[in-house]
Amino acid sequence: MILMQRTWEVTNFATQVLPFTLMGALWGLVWMLACYLILSLPFRLIIYYTSNYELAIRSRKVSHWILILCTLFCAFQMVNIFSFMMNYKSFFSGEFDSYRQMFLPMSFMMMYIIPLYYILSSLLGKLDFYSTNQVPYLRYFILYLRSFKEDSRNACERRLMRALGKIYQPYAIGQPNEFMPPRGAKRIYAGDDWQEAVLRMQHEAPIILQRINISEGYLWEFDQCVEHGYLGKVIFWVTDFKQYESFRRYAKEEYQLDFPELHQQKAEEQVFYLREDGTFCIHLLDSKLAYDELIALHRADHPHHLEENLPYFWKRDSHLLKEAFDPRYDAKLMPGINRMSWVGLLFPKYYLICHRIRYRIPLYLLFAGIQGLEILFPTSLYQLALLRFGTNALLAYVFCRNGRRLVWLSERWESKEYYEKVYRQNTFWAVLFGILFNILWIWGASSGFTFE
Repeated sequence: MILMQRTWEVTNFATQVLPFTLMGALWGLVWMLACYLILSLPFRLIIYYTSNYELAIRSRKVSHWILILCTLFCAFQMVNIFSFMMNYKSFFSGEFDSYRQMFLPMSFMMMYIIPLYYILSSLLGKLDFYSTNQVPYLRYFILYLRSFKEDSRNACERRLMRALGKIYQPYAIGQPNEFMPPRGAKRIYAGDDWQEAVLRMQHEAPIILQRINISEGYLWEFDQCVEHGYLGKVIFWVTDFKQYESFRRYAKEEYQLDFPELHQQKAEEQVFYLREDGTFCIHLLDSKLAYDELIALHRADHPHHLEENLPYFWKRDSHLLKEAFDPRYDAKLMPGINRMSWVGLLFPKYYLICHRIRYRIPLYLLFAGIQGLEILFPTSLYQLALLRFGTNALLAYVFCRNGRRLVWLSERWESKEYYEKVYRQNTFWAVLFGILFNILWIWGASSGFTFE
């Protein structure tokens, strides 16, 4: 009899409750995206058609807040949907479990609302927006100069930027009237003062990538590189050989520079740069391995780039799990940065969510699995609570001692100053969500929520 009842419950859950929950979650997500696209449409049109840069910036900010509000609305809908799934038995038996009815869904969504926001932001291109406010923080990055017309051929850019990203983070000036930036280099929207931003970035960038063309804007950028003596750190990228021949003539007439002769028959894409001995290194981008070979050649020909920035990028590719439990502190690894993080001790779960740490997805899946076990096996809540407590304790231990080290190693930070700025912002959100979660916990306990 018990077996038949259990079989009926499982069948009822699999055939009715679970499909309803999944369809409700999918519908909530689609509805949220539709609301965002409709509400942000006027601002996207303003960005596309306006010639007022300040108006475009404000439209981007408003559109960003619309995305935040739509994400909150989606989270609220998810709470109702998961509440039904977790306590579906009460609809048939009349029993009421306040913990599973409200507290678990709310804690679940509070934990995953930030990852949901980041995923949606990434899909919609919102995380790729930067303004001139970031330029003063840039120290270790690659400046990508090109004509805006080249953005239509973005596949080439993505491949090369993925390779160059192994050295530094690439940045480029974005088109003022684009709402979603193309994938590849991060876009900085400088507006009317773009020339001032380019000059400062040319001075700070250890490497400058130039996609050769003969547009007026690009020729001005090339002129500045020649006049300020930056040719030694320029990588020239050729994708249009007719424009390259015109560019060669321009460089010869204006500056008496003899750039190498290239043949399109060898490869559709070619790069070259000036060695310290005055010769040119020409490299063909004719295969996937050619991109990694370019990085190796450039590092060998310009060892000073690595030597100058050794304190910032030493041991960059070390195993993050090993670093998490490494008690030693190396000043070269994190110059002037305190490795201790009390926020990681107090709010480990939200520290993990808010800060950009590599390999976060397995931990997300672990917490999601624990939540799922609490749904399927409500009689084991004590054991599951102990498992969750143990996981939080382990994260608190790791994040308190080496949390800032893990954040530092997880990104190719453009400068220590920019790292500190982003770290402060994310720490604020971690504390805020941690406090809200504890308030919810206290409120739930005072309302009679139990683990029974």
